[in-house]
Amino acid sequence: MVGNTEYEKVFELAEMDNLTREEMCEYNQGLKIERDYFSAMENVREEERKEMALKLKAANAAFNLISETTGLTIEQIESL
Repeated sequence: MVGNTEYEKVFELAEMDNLTREEMCEYNQGLKIERDYFSAMENVREEERKEMALKLKAANAAFNLISETTGLTIEQIESL
């Protein structure tokens, strides 16, 4: 159902309105943990891309190929 997601959002907001102060703190702490995890995973991916770029650069791969493969810019690759 197309509008189902919209109803779910409204329902979730209504549920949040009924949370106690303690439940709201727990909810916010859960969001913080989730965001921190996502951020940490993004940092890991960035490091993996840089490691891959360094390996390709050491193998004398063309910078445009390294850029396409890793998603890094030419400037980022040059600075490695």
